[in-house]
Amino acid sequence: MQTTRKFSLTQRMLMLMTAFMFIFTNMPAQIFINAESEDEVQNRALTVVLNADSETVKRGAEIDSSLDESGYFVKTGDTISFQLQSALNNAEGQKETNVHVRINSDCKLDFSNSFRDNVLVMGDGDNSVTLHLDELPLEDGKFVYDVWYTITPGQTVSGYIQFKTQPGVTANDSKIDVEVLTDQEVDGGSSLSIQPVNDSKMEITAFGKVDWESIEKTPNPENLEFIKNEDGSFSLGSDVTYDIIANPPAKSSGVIYADSMIVTDTLTLPQGLDFPDGVTAELVEDKIIIKSADKVVMEITDNSDLGFSAETLQEVSASIEGKNLNLSFKRISDKKDQQLAPLDLTATLKADGLVVNQGELETIAENPEISNTASFKVAPVTNPDEYTDVINSTPADVPVDSPKPNLTINKTANQSSIKPGETVTYTITATNDGDMDWHGSIEDNLNISENVQITSVSPPPRW
Repeated sequence: MQTTRKFSLTQRMLMLMTAFMFIFTNMPAQIFINAESEDEVQNRALTVVLNADSETVKRGAEIDSSLDESGYFVKTGDTISFQLQSALNNAEGQKETNVHVRINSDCKLDFSNSFRDNVLVMGDGDNSVTLHLDELPLEDGKFVYDVWYTITPGQTVSGYIQFKTQPGVTANDSKIDVEVLTDQEVDGGSSLSIQPVNDSKMEITAFGKVDWESIEKTPNPENLEFIKNEDGSFSLGSDVTYDIIANPPAKSSGVIYADSMIVTDTLTLPQGLDFPDGVTAELVEDKIIIKSADKVVMEITDNSDLGFSAETLQEVSASIEGKNLNLSFKRISDKKDQQLAPLDLTATLKADGLVVNQGELETIAENPEISNTASFKVAPVTNPDEYTDVINSTPADVPVDSPKPNLTINKTANQSSIKPGETVTYTITATNDGDMDWHGSIEDNLNISENVQITSVSPPPRW
């Protein structure tokens, strides 16, 4: 805790902060804070230097060419290391003072690498100080940390402060502001307040970026056929199964922890097939079931260790738009402190849950595929509502071999030549060895002269 101290006017003047330097070079980032007495009894009474370790805090181009080279960046999940150097001279009348390193961050920080029970002892012997870590209330949605210590006249202190950024930040960068402050006496000299030194800030950007691998979709069977029922109608010969796998980002920058993932999956039917009206989607045991009345249209299973359950699944919905069946659900991660796991789904389109339009089966040949298209929107642990990166797939098609007639026409004559007065007989045979009935007409054009007469046709034609 901080204590209240009284200072004389001379002592107050010794503690005024008047100079600041922030060095943009290839050297580690530094903050210098100097104090001078107004009557120049002493110069540089208090000096605080923060060196951001160049191994952990780098310029943008050193991390990713797409980042601003002039700024300082870390990858999410990385540890940031600062060297803290502080000195207070022992001029006559000099008093101990408190120094604060105030850190405001968009993302939660972990100081466990350096602090134990919010305390860190820095330095040795007479140059030893105890650093205290206080987590202050949120300010404008930012996490606020105050690392403070008391330095006495004549002390020179040096050591390291480390903290780790919380994984989960994405291309929507999180800012970490580091500012050095000191206790300054308020008007009247009755108490102390923490006052910032002008422009004594260093801004670091913690970023993560996802470069997704493509979604893999494997359909089974690779070709789909119809079967003929006893009543002469046709139905699909088997269910259609799509294995849908989304691999975690192989080229991500920083560590990305998922809070949730929005999954959308669309199945598109060809002409001749339709989805039934009034579909609903619900979780049944460990599956998402889409059905209409008592018929199951589609099943979705999660093959990963997470699985589907009431705890891991939210916002399940299904709708029909023309030839499209649209499914959407939110998959909640139960391991928000681990890297993204692969998404492994199996979507099964049930053959007996579809409507087969018997009179339109021949039109399937015009667009003979059942298509599946999937997309995923990953929400990280940090800033999930601001994340917009979506991975889409190209459709995976299953060709549909529709039933069709296969008509063969054969025409023969009972003799190859005739004499005047003789009769020749032509026989026309039509054979359909296809999968469905053929409906149509057969025309026979006889190129005969006026001296030839048709004597009979059997069966009688429909002129």
